Amino acid sequence: MAAPATRSPGKALVFSPQEPVTAGGAAEQLERQIQTALRSGVQHVIIDLHDVSIVDSAGIRALIRGHTSAQRLGRRLTLVGPNPRVREEIGLLRLQDVPVPRTKRPWGLPSSPAPRGRIRFSS
Repeated sequence: MAAPATRSPGKALVFSPQEPVTAGGAAEQLERQIQTALRSGVQHVIIDLHDVSIVDSAGIRALIRGHTSAQRLGRRLTLVGPNPRVREEIGLLRLQDVPVPRTKRPWGLPSSPAPRGRIRFSS
């Protein structure tokens, strides 16, 4: 199933996967959606992970490829709301740059870009 997308002010697009982001479907679909959004000119791609129970290596690959594509194009990719398990899986690869406060979904987006080389987490 494709991740539902929500447009936000300022050329941002929010993807909200509703299932595990794993090989064989959701990870590949999310990767295609991220790449399509970036190619279409979206400036800030937000991946809302609140409803994702697990991310495997294919899901991590989708996030890394999205992040590197965004950097190459001068755009941003932000991860929002991973549960402790997903956060740990991402953290094992040292991809996060700030703690994720457990608050509501932030569609008032941060204005500062992520440091190079890291995927940005937001509250």
